[in-house]
Amino acid sequence: MAALGLLIAAPLSASPDTFIDFVEEPIGVSEDHLFLLRVSTDNLGYYEASRVEVYFVQIDWETGAETTLVVDRFVKSMDYDENGEAQGYSIKRDEGLKPRSPYLVMTERGGIPWIAAHRLWKLSAPPVVSDQPDWITVQHGGSHRISRDAIQDGLEKQKAFFVANIADHPRSSSMTTRQHFEERTISAAQCASDGIYDYWVPGRSTLPLLMRVRCAFDDDSEQTSLIVQLRPTPIADFQLP
Repeated sequence: MAALGLLIAAPLSASPDTFIDFVEEPIGVSEDHLFLLRVSTDNLGYYEASRVEVYFVQIDWETGAETTLVVDRFVKSMDYDENGEAQGYSIKRDEGLKPRSPYLVMTERGGIPWIAAHRLWKLSAPPVVSDQPDWITVQHGGSHRISRDAIQDGLEKQKAFFVANIADHPRSSSMTTRQHFEERTISAAQCASDGIYDYWVPGRSTLPLLMRVRCAFDDDSEQTSLIVQLRPTPIADFQLP
């Protein structure tokens, strides 16, 4: 019996809620582009399964234009024997899929790995982050910020990407996978800074400050992470003594 079929037969009392997480992670840079992995993890309405889709994302530093491709799609599920004993997790990739290494793709496009560009120990003092109702402000070599409206725009863009590209995989509910993705909502009011990135890029002396925001209603709800660019705070916005 297939892993997911065995999962259905497993001794579980009731189906759990659907949980769909969105994650973004930088993997490299080039003079012209930032490279990310954008990943969705969907429990398909089961306790011991998850559907994972991994996308390579190339973002133009100047325009923000994205070029994307699928690098992997699979279901991870628990296998059970005929006595209902768990046998461990197995992975089943989509039929006909040829997974690709995002690092090879990045190298082909002139990128270097993030671990080589991310200056983990350069910060002489940690950035000072202020989460405000309308803005997230960061003090690091000057004042930088991003508005909650801009974060919300990024969240909506990320969601629209997944809705447009997600494989409509079978699941335990009457709703389709795409419908679950369409109904998933998160507000920028639930977002907070989850890390400021200090890095270098070959051929560029001026770089945007990058921040990862983590968004969730609470620790037990669906999680979203988004990589955003911070802009210098306009001088006119500073309060003079």
